[in-house]
Amino acid sequence: MDHLGILHECGGDPFVYRGYPVPQKYSPREWRLSYMEKDMFTKQEFKPQGYKENVERLKLFYHSEFYQDLKKLYSNYLNKVEDALYQDPDSSDEFLYIALGEKYKLDVSKKNNSFCLIDKVGNSEIALGADAICGVKCLAKYYPDLDDWIDAYETIRSQTSLHFVWPRHKLPTINTLRYIKYLDRIDFTLFDLKNYFEGNKNTPLARAYKNEVTNLWLSQFYDFPSFVKKMQLGRFVDKKYNVLNIASRQNEIIKKFPAKSELSNSMPIYADSLISLVKDNII
Repeated sequence: MDHLGILHECGGDPFVYRGYPVPQKYSPREWRLSYMEKDMFTKQEFKPQGYKENVERLKLFYHSEFYQDLKKLYSNYLNKVEDALYQDPDSSDEFLYIALGEKYKLDVSKKNNSFCLIDKVGNSEIALGADAICGVKCLAKYYPDLDDWIDAYETIRSQTSLHFVWPRHKLPTINTLRYIKYLDRIDFTLFDLKNYFEGNKNTPLARAYKNEVTNLWLSQFYDFPSFVKKMQLGRFVDKKYNVLNIASRQNEIIKKFPAKSELSNSMPIYADSLISLVKDNII
């Protein structure tokens, strides 16, 4: 064994070097040489990358004559083409998962063509999937102008700190249910979890919590503060662990679950406040 360690393959998964899966665009030798010659294993290397390809593909589409013709003649097909061009980084971005693995000190794995982190609770292994703070559909809805949407999308997707991880299993999951119940608002998602840890077992996200996998994963946390600390969510709460309302630019705390109409009406303000808070390095 040389001083750089062992490079090996395991079970058909990506190559592993120094505990990290090697991105598939590199051969094992290329990655090893890159590490030796260019010091690629830096924190800067481990940042989300998949979103960049989405931006490139969608820009090409929107700036093409094909888009103009489709918009004019077959506008009902636009969403189908957009969906085909968009690849969800939450399951496919290797660098995102390497970065999240570093953040949470968890191993990266690949199952069914999707990356995940592996958390261990007792003798059980739990697959965790990434979840960006704000989904692409939400951003597209509130930023219809292409340049504004790209700016918001890159602002969110380029930062590891704006990605969370939740147990991955049969629906419903926290990831999917938080969109249905809270339109992806992370502040209300955390308020829901706070209520759960305080004994309310009938919150809007309760169906996800009752799943055997999620229930086991949540059992490792003693209370809401321990959950916040381990999952590094301190920027979303105050010193007393009250959840801060992002729509108020975190000048208020959330005290109750929102009515459906209130939630829907809040979304444009929420989206703008979120992007503003991120750009100001507050969250």
